[in-house]
Amino acid sequence: MEPAPHSLSQPAEKLEIPLSALAPPLDWPALFGRGGPNALEIGTGNGLFLAAEAARRRVELAGEVQYRVLRPALLALFQNGPERIDLRHDASARKADPFLATFDHAIDRDFFPRLWEELEADDPDTAGARRAAWVRDLLGQALAIVNEADHTAPKSAHRRYRARVRALQELALAPRRSTLLADYIEEKTHDDAA
Repeated sequence: MEPAPHSLSQPAEKLEIPLSALAPPLDWPALFGRGGPNALEIGTGNGLFLAAEAARRRVELAGEVQYRVLRPALLALFQNGPERIDLRHDASARKADPFLATFDHAIDRDFFPRLWEELEADDPDTAGARRAAWVRDLLGQALAIVNEADHTAPKSAHRRYRARVRALQELALAPRRSTLLADYIEEKTHDDAA
């Protein structure tokens, strides 16, 4: 099987830059023809720095979804939809733990295949779109887990609907409050709903 173009096993086309163009201060967007963050790999790293950086970023994003989105939603559900979620409430945290472990296993199942898809993208826009799709999939998995928790975990019947609405509200709003996740969330307009 032949490797995909620009994969880690086949280096991308070399970019030759005249030494005179590297005089400080450097105009990185003009030098590379695009804006955005830059990473300079010196030596024969074969893209391993970029792979490690992409993996680190994904771990950070997965942790953000797990602990800043899913966990508060589960706690809201198990605390019967309080106005303020108690993040230190031991009983609801114990109920949430198995569901958080399920999410962790779901991340582990496709982490590397989806990372390789991102790294093998032909351009930064495609790579960014693949990462954004992965984040949206994580949020979808979080929703599925909250639905499972709502149907299977014991909780008070008295405030069941309030608890569900509060958990779903947390799932919807928490990603928008997160500085890490906000860029990956598609905003729906009134035109989208029509």
